[in-house]
Amino acid sequence: MSNTAPGVFQVGLCKIGGETIYGTASANMDYVATVGPADRSGLEQAVIVPETQRQDFYENARIVGARTGKLVTRHYLAGHDGTLLSAAPSHTVPSTAGATGFDQVLGAIASAVGQILSGGYNGAISMGASTTAQIDATAGHLSTFAAGQAVAWAKAAAGYEVGWLKSIASAASDVAVLLQTATAAPQGTKLWGSHTLYVAKGQPYLDGTPKSFTLEVYGEQSDDLVRCLGCAPIGVTFDFPHLGLGVIEITWGVGAWSEVGSGGAPTVPTTWTHPDPEELTGGLVQWGASLASAVPAAGLKFDLGLVRAPIKDYNAAQGIGGWYTTAIAPKVSYMVHRDYSEQITDFYAGTAHPFSLTFGSQPGKMFALTIPNAILTAFPGFAEDEGAIMSPIELMAANYTGDTGSAPADTPCRLAWL
Repeated sequence: MSNTAPGVFQVGLCKIGGETIYGTASANMDYVATVGPADRSGLEQAVIVPETQRQDFYENARIVGARTGKLVTRHYLAGHDGTLLSAAPSHTVPSTAGATGFDQVLGAIASAVGQILSGGYNGAISMGASTTAQIDATAGHLSTFAAGQAVAWAKAAAGYEVGWLKSIASAASDVAVLLQTATAAPQGTKLWGSHTLYVAKGQPYLDGTPKSFTLEVYGEQSDDLVRCLGCAPIGVTFDFPHLGLGVIEITWGVGAWSEVGSGGAPTVPTTWTHPDPEELTGGLVQWGASLASAVPAAGLKFDLGLVRAPIKDYNAAQGIGGWYTTAIAPKVSYMVHRDYSEQITDFYAGTAHPFSLTFGSQPGKMFALTIPNAILTAFPGFAEDEGAIMSPIELMAANYTGDTGSAPADTPCRLAWL
């Protein structure tokens, strides 16, 4: 780059890799598809003013301080496999050879949410069709699934449905109770599991490996490469635009960064083998005990509500020795047509209901989210959308103890790729 040959802002790519040692560059970097270039405007080079006495009106040269700050990447909400899955989903941790770009993004979000459980599949199951409140199967057929996990099955008419398991009991037959009653009784011969990310206190995902992440942002010219070390998500949001593509925004806290000075001008990547994002139609959004009556929501958004702070450390190269989570406050927001007998009444009564959303055409391309005990935390006031009177809705996670089993059961918020 130079004054006479400016670099093109829109050209480049991003790579992410899990670090086995905090702040040490990952040996396993993967190309990650992003929505537009990574936002580097939050990277900071600190300067310290030497406050010596001056003999005139002039300034002293600055002392160069630490290089830290933040970086923002945006990713389309998309699946992990373009073919209909025929095996349990597996997650390769981002610091391990063989991880893919999808594993890097999934692992980053898992590190923010807390923990992840991947697995579950039965392609020769025998599900009964007697009730919408549970999944009935032959004994042993639900052994690869876990309470609290998201599962999918083919509907009798067309398409696929997702449910969240409250409990799994095994006797003469297996019975899994659903968080919300299904639109039709689950049946068929296949049941798909998921990558289920669930809120957990502390940082159980980052307590193992990876410890943190390396991000590399490549620009259009050869001298435009920025390497960020010791990174961790400090904010995660999802935007679900009507008749559009879902977008995940990750704000990264950066422990250290440098301009490498060479290695930019990347070639066109050919390693993104995951399915394209799908338009957000044909989904299911519901706040209530039953999936049978969907909520006609508009302007749907999700904010993990992550509060993560740097660990101050003199021993670290740039003064940051890691990151720790102090709070997670998941929030779903959307607008609905105003109905005093529903949301407003529930707000005054403090009534909580399970909330869930599902998007995607088939297992391998599906995403789901639930707050099992979602409560209104703001008054559903007055708004307008295309001439209709609306209420803005804000749902947050109340305490939840309705499941039977170990985590992800009884966790207050969960995200799943199926």
